[in-house]
Amino acid sequence: MTLIHSDTSGPFTPSLGGALHFVTLLDDKTKLLLAIPIAAKSHVGAVLRAKIPMLERLCGDKVKRIRFDGAKEYVSSPTEEKVGRGHKKKRLSSGTEAAPLDPSEGARLV
Repeated sequence: MTLIHSDTSGPFTPSLGGALHFVTLLDDKTKLLLAIPIAAKSHVGAVLRAKIPMLERLCGDKVKRIRFDGAKEYVSSPTEEKVGRGHKKKRLSSGTEAAPLDPSEGARLV
């Protein structure tokens, strides 16, 4: 598992647990997808810190890169501190379209 794709979505109608948004984590190799409900986008860093080690255990491989759209919840200082652990974060272009995937990186459309 060298590459994780991540994104956030919302706000939606509040869930029974109070979640308004969710974070998705997709393992590029195994296609394992996690969708984690969160109350605020500021919780993204805590979710990444908790769920990436879980993905590493489930898939038996280390995360080397996290790919995301450059949204502020991913590039804020608290998120970068929480993710830490030397993961390379690759930003895509901002806006409605992500940057084209580079085949030399082994990226695949899902």
